[in-house]
Amino acid sequence: PYGDNRTEVGFVDNGKNGVTEKEVIQLSPGDAAKMALVTGQVIEGRVSFIARQADAVTRSYRVEATIANAGEQIRAGISGRLSLLTAAVDAHLIPSHLVVLDDRGGLIVRAVEDAKVTSWPVRPVGENSGGIWVTGLPERVALVTVGQNYITNGEQVEVFFTDDSQRL
Repeated sequence: PYGDNRTEVGFVDNGKNGVTEKEVIQLSPGDAAKMALVTGQVIEGRVSFIARQADAVTRSYRVEATIANAGEQIRAGISGRLSLLTAAVDAHLIPSHLVVLDDRGGLIVRAVEDAKVTSWPVRPVGENSGGIWVTGLPERVALVTVGQNYITNGEQVEVFFTDDSQRL
């Protein structure tokens, strides 16, 4: 699975905070939030705001959480670290060059089933130096790694595996 069920957002005195482009799609208003204050206090709340537009410089999205402050025990401006709990998703890490556009502009990958080409719509959920994390694929799939732009669904192909570990 992609993700570790925890996104951390640092709140600092200058008010700059946010989540990355890949993390923002995992969040929804009402999601659980936990804040560890510099005072050592840990408090819980809910996500109350997620910006629709990224910061022009950092490309991060502002996120706010509403946390109960009964008796006003938490002072305004105290710094802390906000943990936003998100659900892990089943995803495949694939080389980004395998993702192509379909006729409608959607993201797909080409695969082979029973020696015939098929297309699977995918949704990116993250990326790292090893490639792009995508959802939408079956648990095991044989992806086309060469020539995916030159074949169409239903086309008969001959498959060569260079190493069984290459098969997802």
